[in-house]
Amino acid sequence: MSLFYLLYEPLLAIFGLFYLPHLILRLKQAPDHRRLLRERWGHVELKIKAARIIWIHAVSVGEVMAAKEFIRLLQMMHPETGIVISTTTPTGQKVAQPLAGPMVQVVYFPFDFSSSVKRALQSIRPACLIMMETEIWPNIIRWAEKMNIPIGIMNGRISDRAFRRYQWVKHWMGQLLPKLAFCLVSNKKDQERFLSLGLPASKVQLTGNMKFDIEGVRNPIQVERLKARWQFEGKQVWVAGSTHEGEEALVLKVFSRLKPAVPNLVLVLAPRHPERTAQVKQLTAQTKYHFALADEKVDASPDIVILNVMGELSNYFGLADLVFMGGSLIEHGGQNPIEPARERKGILHGPHVSNFQSVYEQLDRAGGAVMIHDEETMYSQAEAMLHNREAVQTMGLYAFGVVEALKGASLRNLRLLEPWLNSSHVMNESMRER
Repeated sequence: MSLFYLLYEPLLAIFGLFYLPHLILRLKQAPDHRRLLRERWGHVELKIKAARIIWIHAVSVGEVMAAKEFIRLLQMMHPETGIVISTTTPTGQKVAQPLAGPMVQVVYFPFDFSSSVKRALQSIRPACLIMMETEIWPNIIRWAEKMNIPIGIMNGRISDRAFRRYQWVKHWMGQLLPKLAFCLVSNKKDQERFLSLGLPASKVQLTGNMKFDIEGVRNPIQVERLKARWQFEGKQVWVAGSTHEGEEALVLKVFSRLKPAVPNLVLVLAPRHPERTAQVKQLTAQTKYHFALADEKVDASPDIVILNVMGELSNYFGLADLVFMGGSLIEHGGQNPIEPARERKGILHGPHVSNFQSVYEQLDRAGGAVMIHDEETMYSQAEAMLHNREAVQTMGLYAFGVVEALKGASLRNLRLLEPWLNSSHVMNESMRER
């Protein structure tokens, strides 16, 4: 055992002490908190009956959504194959649970302690373990290899922040990553990052971003209900989606400047983390405009709606005339613009979009999105768009064209993974009961 693994678990335990308050919050969010704790310690009760099981780990909502089309295709082409979907968060569980059925089970992903990982692997006994995006956990990679379970990354990406962290342990990454059987990445930049960290070129394939394959998730009936509830008929709707601290104050300033010139303008302010609702409400109260919370049991005609519930942003995108995507005016890396682009909406975004760099670059080049830098550029661009409905509709069509042209990664990934999906894998017998 290398020095790294000797140090890793004690360090993970120390980190766990700091993670404890976050875990307690997660337990409060989870209606099935006992199952959360049980499964995170590796105690998984496998309920599906199948000769071959594929385990797909999708950490939270975005990763589950990205995996949906792949799972649909996998079920269609391999109906006899069982699928275990794991998530880390209760919100991820909520999105994944509708996929559950006789051949699909949804569980929580184990903590990366050797004991937890081994218990989970021995319970599930997957023929292949697929990790979505950037889930690089040393012990599960190590023990999957020991148990003769092919493990790899799909829709792989490495954010700027994660890449900087990995540089500190580049020597160790060069020992860990070659244990992966495959790494299917979403863009050229991420391909180069995985290669620079020591993953052999033979294991890295550029297949595109699976998030382009996500079908529209808005509910047309709910869209009409929201339109009637907030009396949006005849209004221009500006949706500021997935905003972070520091962005809401700027959006509210711009809205206050736009409103006199565009009296029928309404703002839907959707913080990325609903637990920040009190803070956003306090900021909004400092304006002179009437506002309401989305979870309030009232019908009204507010100037500002604060979206403080999960799972509704897609429906509000359907009502939007203009969208600003948050996480992009601060050094967060930007939020996913594919959903509003699919809804044919023109998009404003800041310069910090490293999480979805390739997507934003293509949207900008096609004229489906515009980069802004501060209050002044946000104001000038928003004002121009709101006064030219035809131009902003054309912008939305360009955005839609980009995401349509880039679909197909899920099918490409499935075809590349066929050797592992069809393998007659048998778990290393010496590892079954250790």
